[in-house]
Amino acid sequence: MLGAFHRTLGCSVSGLSARAVLRALVFLAFGLDASGFASFRSGSSGVAFAQATKSKVAAETIKGKVSAVEVKGKTAKVTISREDGDDLDVLVTPKLAFGVEGKGTLECLRPGVVVSTDGTLSNQQLFCSEFTAHIGGVIPPAGAVQEPGDDTSWKVVGQILSGDEMGLNCNLGAGGQKRLLFDTAAPTTVKVIVADVKFLAVDQEAEVTGTMRGTKFLASALKTTAEKEFTPDDLFGGNKVVKAKVPKAAANAKKTKGDVEGDAGPAGESADPFGVLKKDAKKPAAKKPAMAE
Repeated sequence: MLGAFHRTLGCSVSGLSARAVLRALVFLAFGLDASGFASFRSGSSGVAFAQATKSKVAAETIKGKVSAVEVKGKTAKVTISREDGDDLDVLVTPKLAFGVEGKGTLECLRPGVVVSTDGTLSNQQLFCSEFTAHIGGVIPPAGAVQEPGDDTSWKVVGQILSGDEMGLNCNLGAGGQKRLLFDTAAPTTVKVIVADVKFLAVDQEAEVTGTMRGTKFLASALKTTAEKEFTPDDLFGGNKVVKAKVPKAAANAKKTKGDVEGDAGPAGESADPFGVLKKDAKKPAAKKPAMAE
């Protein structure tokens, strides 16, 4: 040990400060040679040492099936069985990005529900056929963004205000209120993503995203797939209007061509990129002040 200590320092112990001796012992522990010790003494190896000891852990996705569910209030312990590994236990809490996905009936598209869809712009009208209803959990921010390089394709997220057999009226946040028409050239489909542990069930397909920390897997997201078709009674009970908070897009988010702004209000020119709202609305005439007698 003493010989290795001398080789690491590259000199004798005499004349060295206590701090220098301590540094040599540290570098011995990590297997560094005299050049590494000299670099450390020069003050240039602090960053290199941190980079050498710090490793980036990439996220990975584990697929399997739900083999057991223990629900306690709004939380749950879910056991995922894997064909190529041991069972994995995931604790579902409000901090976990969680959702149960499944098909839904058209009646699930009701006022208050936040929907996302891909739309096609034609004759100043936006036509949509595939809707995803987001109920609880992580809800995407409202807005309408044009696909790069395609003037007719838009990605839209909004909260349903009303609807009929022709389409939906939605609040797109800064994008104002928009009319989304059902595309008659394709069947209208609904996918539901609901963040409620009561819909977890054994034998559901599951995907867990997370990172390995030593021998332990830390989950950051869980998605399961339900075989049943969701109905309004399943999701909302007797409520006809759903209360949901729609997150706003970040104020400092980088804007791309096609981002919709609504600084002129829901009926403003800049808030109506699809041309579906009435323009040049007449304002009520202001009352004249009474004449003094």
